[in-house]
Amino acid sequence: MKINTIISSLSAVTVISLLIGLCACNGSGKTTKPDSVPGVNTDATGKILSDEEAATKASLEIAKSVEQEQEAFKAKYKTYEEFEKSEDFNKIVHKENFPNGKYIVNGDTPIADKKHLREYFEKIFAMKPKPPVKEGAQELILFRVGGVDVKWSRLDKKALSYCVSTAFGSQHQQVVDAMAQATKAWEAVADVGFIYLPSEDANCNTGNSKVLFDVNPVSGQNYLARAFFPNESRIGRNVMIDQSSFDLGPGKLTLTGILRHELGHVLGFRHEHTRPGGAASCFEDNDWRTVAGNGIDLLSVMMYPQCNKDKQGQQDWSLRLTETDKQGVACVYGPSAGYPFDKTICIDPPAPAPVNKGIPTTNSFTNQKVKLGQDRVYGPYPVIPGSILTVDMTGKKSSEDPDLYVAFGSQPVVASGKFACRPFLTGPNESCKLDVPANKQDAYVLVNGSTSATYNLKVQRERSQ
Repeated sequence: MKINTIISSLSAVTVISLLIGLCACNGSGKTTKPDSVPGVNTDATGKILSDEEAATKASLEIAKSVEQEQEAFKAKYKTYEEFEKSEDFNKIVHKENFPNGKYIVNGDTPIADKKHLREYFEKIFAMKPKPPVKEGAQELILFRVGGVDVKWSRLDKKALSYCVSTAFGSQHQQVVDAMAQATKAWEAVADVGFIYLPSEDANCNTGNSKVLFDVNPVSGQNYLARAFFPNESRIGRNVMIDQSSFDLGPGKLTLTGILRHELGHVLGFRHEHTRPGGAASCFEDNDWRTVAGNGIDLLSVMMYPQCNKDKQGQQDWSLRLTETDKQGVACVYGPSAGYPFDKTICIDPPAPAPVNKGIPTTNSFTNQKVKLGQDRVYGPYPVIPGSILTVDMTGKKSSEDPDLYVAFGSQPVVASGKFACRPFLTGPNESCKLDVPANKQDAYVLVNGSTSATYNLKVQRERSQ
């Protein structure tokens, strides 16, 4: 989470800031008061607009400025390589200064490596903000890749194990307690399970496969804390807490609140303020979907309070789950036992587990080869809706880079982004673990050669008796 973000006027420079989380702070490093947006609450005749009319007007102005800035950007930088070497790049992207450090955009959004970073920027300057949305009841927005939800599988959602590094020293117990309170907030309303394994604290790092993720200290970073999304591989699954999170001063913002927000990312949820419209104007990208309703929750735990620029009185730095947050996470993972929940509000409720267990089946392929730019397709493989599909690709040469794709119902299509899973890591080792959707009977696997490569492939599934 990044607190020092400033949302000022709708100038071209500010639009780029909204797109990619550029921080504008005063010399002391403290947040300065956002400038007003002249005329945003009136029309050309001076008529005072309603909240909904003002939101629509602001969103249209943002969209227009985004298009103008995109064209200016394309004219300035002919290639991604030119942009990467520019001063603009260093203002926009923060690179963590420790082993396996990620690239950070949008305040606390991690990008695994240069391969993902390049794709991110090539895509973001080609997109337009979604249409404006109204303020009102809205249950979170979920991260999507290739048009498919990024969330934990039916089995993994109950086994979100973690450790807290002893490198926190005297602050170790404070982090343990804050994590316990933050995880409890999500577990109280959704069918998810975080498991703290203190026996792994002394070896709490990305190399520890006994936990799903690790919690570690950092200092001097451009954020209070950052986390990860469910589609990350183990090396990228960590929650990093900057020393600044322990020096917050008086006010509602607490370490527990910060971790409630970060664990929302761990569960797959995006920043609420990336929705265009309402009082929130911090557009990031369009890789998300609503899980219920059409409004924007200005007090959501996933909202940057400082992005709620038009209604300062509705800023909430406590970062607690609102009722709409609670309903939203239940829409994605199912409700916890005893939590009152109406599944009819959900746009796409989770598929139920299969009533009859199928026959476990494994398809293995060794010494497979793919050429640069080539696609190799495997399947279709019969699967059971609600069951788990696991696909593992491995290789010995880290310099080789095959990319794994999985889709249901038809073959993956790389160019159009039609797939259910695509780790897109650098190197030959990638995995996908997915719940089979309710209406799908077949699975397909595709391997694309980012380079020529040799790899092994294993497909584990359940098929009908």
